[in-house]
Amino acid sequence: MQINKEWKITKRVSNETSSGLGQFPPLVAQLLYNRGVKTAEQATEFLLPTKDSLHAPTKLPDMDEAINRLKMSIDSSETVAIFGDFDADGVTATAVLALGFLKLGLNIIPYIPDRIYEGHGLNTNAIDYLKDNGASLIVTVDCGTTAVNEIAYAKTLGIDTIVTDHHVPQEELPDTKATINPQLEGHSYPFLGLSGVGLAFKLIQGLYENLGIEWDPALLQLVAIGTVTDVAPLLDENRYLVSAGLNSMVHSPLPGIKKLMQMSRIDKKDKLGTGDISFSIGPLVNAPGRLDHAMKSYQMLTSSNELEADELANDINTINKTRQNLTQQAVAIARSKVSEDEPLSNITLIWDEEFKPGIVGLVASRLVDEYSKPAVVIAVEGNLARGSARSTPNFNMVEALSSCSDLFTKFGGHPMAGGFTIRTQDLHLLKTRMQEINPNTLPANPSQQTLNVDANVRISTLTGDTFNMIRLMEPYGESNAEPLFLTTGVQVLSVSFMGKNKQHIRMRILHQGSVWEAVGFNQSNNWVDSYKTLDIVYSVGLDTWSGREIFKLYLKDFRNPNPM
Repeated sequence: MQINKEWKITKRVSNETSSGLGQFPPLVAQLLYNRGVKTAEQATEFLLPTKDSLHAPTKLPDMDEAINRLKMSIDSSETVAIFGDFDADGVTATAVLALGFLKLGLNIIPYIPDRIYEGHGLNTNAIDYLKDNGASLIVTVDCGTTAVNEIAYAKTLGIDTIVTDHHVPQEELPDTKATINPQLEGHSYPFLGLSGVGLAFKLIQGLYENLGIEWDPALLQLVAIGTVTDVAPLLDENRYLVSAGLNSMVHSPLPGIKKLMQMSRIDKKDKLGTGDISFSIGPLVNAPGRLDHAMKSYQMLTSSNELEADELANDINTINKTRQNLTQQAVAIARSKVSEDEPLSNITLIWDEEFKPGIVGLVASRLVDEYSKPAVVIAVEGNLARGSARSTPNFNMVEALSSCSDLFTKFGGHPMAGGFTIRTQDLHLLKTRMQEINPNTLPANPSQQTLNVDANVRISTLTGDTFNMIRLMEPYGESNAEPLFLTTGVQVLSVSFMGKNKQHIRMRILHQGSVWEAVGFNQSNNWVDSYKTLDIVYSVGLDTWSGREIFKLYLKDFRNPNPM
């Protein structure tokens, strides 16, 4: 399906507003303004985040209570269980607490549930296992806010619980020693965009600062991976956490991360970006939790032995290749179902016995990208089915799932994503009810994508010092998209195609007397042989070739400026 793309050009910032941001070139001021930066102080913090960008952990709800309870554990040599989750955010969060606790001499039991047999969140069988192995305190990461019954059960066994979580709470909260969740009301923490690993780090930061000990900066490598893969907003303190983590990966990577970088062929780079996590490291960390067991990823990330890390990385790479093949097959099935059953629906909701529970989230994400509307993809296994949902910015997925909660045996999520387990016999009812939810909040034209263009520019204005300033906008990601530019009337000098299926396009273009290199991934279908002149929307970057860095345009869309 070919998606029509609307080019939405941001209104030009006023001279008064631009001057209030500081001594920046007008284009850089425009980019800052487009990202919600309104003052010179905010501009400096946005472009040059430092350790001072970190907020005081004790402003989070129940942080003081959690610190005091953990100090008791340290003093009494108590065994502490860390209960994680099987995605990259949950695995890295488990690793952050494990490494942080071990350095303080705590006895720990890391526990990550099996995606298929246990599912997301605390369960009584796991609690029994932890009790039998001596745990008297459970610290959750990336889960726990809705585990009212499970935490009550743990309490009957004499186990205390500290919850660290960023998911939306329900009306009833669990009876814990502390629930650290910025989504709760009644606290003064100024940033609500921390991921699960971000909150795990805040617990370590708060505990270490209370004890007067420096926390290990290498932990931020794990924080960066979890934050980016969980698509947390790259604003506020997340900008420091991710940028510092990426920098740490380049200069002194943890053994397991070093192996993943080598496997992804990014270990020689002198600068890493969020794309290196999203498309290289993140999928590898996620793969075992999808098809095997996420403890393999945890063991690799926390390993201090390069030989062990190498063996685990090779195993994980094999699992990831299997995941890629299964995803490709499932996406093909999904596309056929969408074309047959969903052409006019504002929400895609499909299921199949061929879908694997570990990859339905990937398939849902692909459908959102391709069809620009929320997607729910469900793997059917006998009488039970497991679904994963992904949304668009104008549709709150967790609210939609909550309105169907009576159909689920288990569910959870946040506005942009969710997951659930449901009886197979209820799937048709779920589909009917989901497609009746708040139709006015959905896109008026779901077959159209919007490209938010930062500025209409001459290509030559993006080089030199301006390009260096643009790079300070990194790390890119959720809520801080890579800047997009529009240039009109470029002359096409040559075109070639790349990729196994010739799906990528490469161009040499002429604009105002200068020749530029441009590449468009998955853009070949847009090309028409009669095109001689184009309007283009693109980002800019550097490509390394034979040891040289070449300024390049990365095409997001192009069109004939004079259609017939």
